[in-house]
Amino acid sequence: MQVVDQTRQKRLVIRHDISALADLLAERIDRLTTVRHERQKAVESLPTLLPDLIPSWATASGRHVIVTSAGIDRHILARVPADAD
Repeated sequence: MQVVDQTRQKRLVIRHDISALADLLAERIDRLTTVRHERQKAVESLPTLLPDLIPSWATASGRHVIVTSAGIDRHILARVPADAD
């Protein structure tokens, strides 16, 4: 029973971390793209900017961060690690 509870607690912490990271990245990316005429340039440079936008508490071994477009096609705009398949 203790193992089940520990697993449940770990999952809750992970969900909280992912949600907090998503909110933080959305805010930071939003700030980058607030000026309309610079929006496309910011989106194009996102792959190089993304590692600096991720706080140290959100990095973990084996964790991948993927930013997708908001459109229907949801294509990948940036990812960390960049060389992931």
